[in-house]
Amino acid sequence: MLVIRHLFDPVADTLAGALGPRLRSLTIETWLAGCTFTHSVGQGGVASEVRARGGPVLLDGATAIVLNRVRHVPVPAFHRSSQPDREYASAEATAAFWSCLEGLDCPVLNDMARLHMAGHGRPGLAAAGHAARAGLRTRVLRMSTRSRLGEPGTLEPVGNAGGPVPAVGAPVFACQPADGERGMLWVVGNAVVGELQGVGHAAVLAFARSTGLGFGVVQFVRGPDGDWLWSGFDAAPMAAPAAVIGALRQHMERQPAPGAEGAVA
Repeated sequence: MLVIRHLFDPVADTLAGALGPRLRSLTIETWLAGCTFTHSVGQGGVASEVRARGGPVLLDGATAIVLNRVRHVPVPAFHRSSQPDREYASAEATAAFWSCLEGLDCPVLNDMARLHMAGHGRPGLAAAGHAARAGLRTRVLRMSTRSRLGEPGTLEPVGNAGGPVPAVGAPVFACQPADGERGMLWVVGNAVVGELQGVGHAAVLAFARSTGLGFGVVQFVRGPDGDWLWSGFDAAPMAAPAAVIGALRQHMERQPAPGAEGAVA
């Protein structure tokens, strides 16, 4: 079992305390400096291995399950480079990391590509569309080039000084209700932890499958009629109740390691 995490991650710390030495940890801030990373794609398929320098294998084809907690892939070796070089290095590192996780045969909780993690947040309207198609009631969301909903947009000039100045409307994003009583349900693999009246677990799991959410929280707000309305989700929450940590521990322990001898659980 492996958790891929950032240096500061209270949830991963708590999970490590619950699972002990059975859980290996890969800290994304040090993976390039502290590990040997090998990733190959060819006619034989995809193979990935991350090995601690001078230490054990952290990730390979025998890993039973991976929990991905990474929000972005840092490239500290390029911090003194020009901005275009830093952006290029970040894009390449992110692509390699995405491909590494996509090529694993084991379950990966939190699909980086579908979740738009690693620095590419999924737009609110797109996520709301997934929620609606999954059968969850959502609050009203709207993006418009009008300055306020129902009012004409304010056109602001942009362009180079002294040159032609086109007038464009600045898009705004609004949701109704904007605030209210909050509720949440946790997705842990193929299970939902928690209860909200009128919110079906099957719809929550359908939303999770469509977005790649394997572990995280689905957020709701109370609507004017008293119903719970989908309002967002978080694939890397920084706190989790004991019941959720317990469910996550049990889910990871249930995953059988591949049959290879010397498998990394």
